[in-house]
Amino acid sequence: MNFLFPAMLAGLAALAVPVILHLIARHRFSVQELPTIRFLDKQERTNVLAPKLVDPWQLLLRLLVLILLVLAMGRWFAGWKTGAPAPRNVILVVDTSASMRMELPLPGGAGKANLLEHARRHARTVIADLGPGSRCGLIADRADAPADLAPTTETAGITAALEKLEAIDGSGRGLVRAVADACDQLRGRREVKSQIVVLTDLRATAFQNRDQQALERIAAAQRDLGKALEILFVDLVGQAPDNFGIVSAEIRGGDAKVGEDAHLLATVLNSSATNRTAKLRLSVSGRKEPLQRAVNVPANSRAVVDLTARANRSMQTVAQAELEGDAFPGDDTMAVPLNVLDARRVLIVNGVESLTDPASAAARAQVSQLSGDAARPAGAAAARVSEEKTIDGATILRFAFNPGREMGLPYGTGIDATLTTPDALAAQPLSKYEFIVLYDVTSLSERAMDDLRTYVEQGRSLLIFCSETVNAVNFNRTLASGGKDRPPLAPAQVGNDKPFDQGVGFRLGGELPLLLAPFRDPLKGDLSVVRFQKLREILSRQELSTVLLSGSGGEPLAIEMPLGRGRVVLATFGLELARGNLARTRVFPSLLWRLTDYLTGRLRQRPADRLVALRPAVLEVSEPSFALVQELDLTPVAVPVAADAAPAPPAPKLPPSQRLKVGSDATVLVPALPAGRYQLHKPRGPGETGPILGYSRFVTVHADPAESDWTPLDAAEVPKVFGSAARVTGADGLSKLAPTGGELTRALIIALLLFYLIEAVAGWIASVRKERRRTEEVAA
Repeated sequence: MNFLFPAMLAGLAALAVPVILHLIARHRFSVQELPTIRFLDKQERTNVLAPKLVDPWQLLLRLLVLILLVLAMGRWFAGWKTGAPAPRNVILVVDTSASMRMELPLPGGAGKANLLEHARRHARTVIADLGPGSRCGLIADRADAPADLAPTTETAGITAALEKLEAIDGSGRGLVRAVADACDQLRGRREVKSQIVVLTDLRATAFQNRDQQALERIAAAQRDLGKALEILFVDLVGQAPDNFGIVSAEIRGGDAKVGEDAHLLATVLNSSATNRTAKLRLSVSGRKEPLQRAVNVPANSRAVVDLTARANRSMQTVAQAELEGDAFPGDDTMAVPLNVLDARRVLIVNGVESLTDPASAAARAQVSQLSGDAARPAGAAAARVSEEKTIDGATILRFAFNPGREMGLPYGTGIDATLTTPDALAAQPLSKYEFIVLYDVTSLSERAMDDLRTYVEQGRSLLIFCSETVNAVNFNRTLASGGKDRPPLAPAQVGNDKPFDQGVGFRLGGELPLLLAPFRDPLKGDLSVVRFQKLREILSRQELSTVLLSGSGGEPLAIEMPLGRGRVVLATFGLELARGNLARTRVFPSLLWRLTDYLTGRLRQRPADRLVALRPAVLEVSEPSFALVQELDLTPVAVPVAADAAPAPPAPKLPPSQRLKVGSDATVLVPALPAGRYQLHKPRGPGETGPILGYSRFVTVHADPAESDWTPLDAAEVPKVFGSAARVTGADGLSKLAPTGGELTRALIIALLLFYLIEAVAGWIASVRKERRRTEEVAA
């Protein structure tokens, strides 16, 4: 026996009130009517409080009435009253995370069902065992759209809400927070039992998010409800199942190139207690590769599997790693965007070819030789100019960008260089080039300069070589000077050539710049053999310019300046042998390709457009194709299905196209999305449908990798986290949750009415006797 509302027992302190009133009311001065004192002044008469009970039985009846009233308000409960289920409060917390898609056998060999269906079946059992007067509520552990129903005696709505629950692609809000929300709904409700039934797979990762405020709310509910609160975690799985899952996938190197293999690195987790063999296959654009990779993975270990596919053409698509199906299909696939890059186009503007005076002819005679010893002095090479074929620095540059193409070989570097002259620059479609090189260009027309300035400001790059034939005066007056609304193109103003007898090399000490970082390893290229015999002097630099490369004596070799969303780099050295031996070293092609990657933005590591379901993320959209755009659309894309694929369950419904604002830092905030494939593109017109034309990026969203970890939570850890009211039970323990008994409220009310009647009758009899006694005294 206990009281459901023990705080009301404080009303027993009011028993002193009728005792005090009884003593006062029963001890008053008797009023004597005497004729001789009627003419005296009237005086106030006070009551007398004397410790003498005049009518103890009437006082006892009044005290019993008050005691019964306090016991009724305290809700006196007796477990022996009846064997029927007692009223209780039940909150059903259903885990709807992605791991609830795990399939387990149904009882009696009736097939298989996922864990969420098992949770529904057990929840219906709990609802059916509720007694009259019980209240039931529902909390679904969802982060996208919480489906919480307050406790109610009408269970039909709870049952209907259970049938509508679906597993999400993420981890939800976390079971700790869900239990805290259930505790908030139970506080203030007084029943013999207030139970929170958590239907979950009891994975340890589901309890990792332990919000301190949520734990404090749970502790406050335990202090408020005391022993009436029970938190029961129903383990729907039991023993940890055998599961293989893909927890990570990425394209090696970021992007693939045409004519090379695209490598998708998939990380496989074996969460079972035995060694197993993982069988993976790669599919690109919905077409499966013929080869399947089989890898032995030890128990509770991970393995990285390299899946390859030949990239024969430029494309933007999605590559997907597929694992041979098991009991949990939620982690058997993972898709990543695959960008196969087309050949990078470079435009080389050769200023030497535009010279027609005799001085220019002499300048063209000073050329570089592409063979021979790199350590041979420049003067010795110049002595052989008339004996061998000579080319200028711009042609050397074109040859080094793609030697295979220039030699007619079937392979190359993927860099296509085109030569033109300053006079023909205005007629070139600049937007098709990744970056532009001005080699020994002294001046340009106003139209060409405006085109170059717009080209760079929209996110592209410009590389300027100031070699021997550049007229410094004209260069500084045109390229290195700007107006009010026209910033200069060149990062610095140049002077005359400055010779170095001993030569100048690269500064290799200390921290190397990003451009030269790989050359710390001599196997990547030895920069120490490079010597420059002549460099252009720097008269002044623009305000925002910085030194990109420095010589061994502190001389600026390359100066960089931001311009709009792009950059301009000015090189003070040339490629002719009379100016140094750079073009004859083995490191020259590697250095030039590295510089190309730097100018085209490929050295900047941008995170892959691969997001985790139901988690907001930020994507960078700084590429030139999205320049000057204030908004972008994110449109869901249907997953292509191969013709020979097995029938798959219906795909989840994806949200409609969303309009995203582009921030000032060229980023967009992507809201929480379900797993699927999306396409980021420029906004389309109203009502425009069909394929997305123009530049776009694929964005893939996959289920939370934490859902693939099936390490169970230790049952001894549950009371440490949730308090002594929490424990772990199996599904068979749900039938023993209902308490028996009932409240004595009805009996107390009947006794209260009875005692009220007895007290009234006793008071009437006492008053009648008193009046009769008084009448007899007056008559005597």
